[in-house]
Amino acid sequence: MSFSALFSIEGYRHPLWLFLILVPVLSILIKYFIGNKLLPAKYFDPKMSYWYLNHDQSYKYSQRKLFILDLLFWLFFSIALAGPEFAEKYTVSTSLSGDTILVVLDTSSSMNAIDHKPTRLQRARTQLLLLTDKLKQGDKLGLLLYAGAPHLLFPPTTDKDAIRFYLDKITEDMLPTAGANISAAIHEANKILQSEYSESKSYILLVSDGDINNPDDTLTKILKSENLIPIYTLGLGKNIDTPVPAQDKHHTWSRLHSQPLITNRNDIFLQNLADKTGGRYHEITESEADINFLYRSGIKSGSYLLKDRENINWIQFYHGFLLLAALIIFYKKILISGTNL
Repeated sequence: MSFSALFSIEGYRHPLWLFLILVPVLSILIKYFIGNKLLPAKYFDPKMSYWYLNHDQSYKYSQRKLFILDLLFWLFFSIALAGPEFAEKYTVSTSLSGDTILVVLDTSSSMNAIDHKPTRLQRARTQLLLLTDKLKQGDKLGLLLYAGAPHLLFPPTTDKDAIRFYLDKITEDMLPTAGANISAAIHEANKILQSEYSESKSYILLVSDGDINNPDDTLTKILKSENLIPIYTLGLGKNIDTPVPAQDKHHTWSRLHSQPLITNRNDIFLQNLADKTGGRYHEITESEADINFLYRSGIKSGSYLLKDRENINWIQFYHGFLLLAALIIFYKKILISGTNL
């Protein structure tokens, strides 16, 4: 609390208590006009009043000291009762409402490619962990895995610890059915969000390399869904031919017709899917800002309203003044007992 705040009414919780400082002033006025004027006339000859009022300079000095102590006591005591306080202001940014994000994560065999270390799937998991850390208050995140068929790993939740727990459990062989049925996964995600999370703004975040057969037919099938929720897409992998590692320990690469199975990121499909559903596409890089870009500049740009609220933390300072008042009372008692006033 600044010293100048002591002279400002805004610096006190109950400023009316400051009027207690008038107690010693009123006391000295009453003593002067009543005690020093009427008392001598009542008990002494008026001719001796001068002697009565001026007989002992040391006595007057002691009385003056006691008055100063009384004045200081009432000053500190009134300040303590008035509640001096300091307004510590700080700004908190909050969202007006939380959003629901259902991540649709590709766990097909092509996500085992190692063009992103250690694998595309593990890189995707790392990005989702980063997204979890960046979620705003009220935002919900859920995860639906898919390969040949979709599977809801956990529904949208605000519990970040639970999200991290399940993300750590993701492996390449979690789903029993091989394939990359994106249309079934999107349809299932859209159905979940429409039926159970319609009260909030909802988004689908597709994390995939987009490497599928018949991408045009798949896109057409997805767009036929009714009330399709905006789909944001994060493209995994590099846009170059990359062999798919074999899960069979006897082979290095997965094979198709005796040739290594090749995969690359399908930017066109992922871009069209995002554009036609009102979402946004971003290809993964070596930066940790990829998922943040989609979240802050994509998903939250249209729905997230950042509201800066100024909070005030009132810090009380009455303790020190109350202690000073108590010390003055203690010192006054010592002074009186020592001088026999």
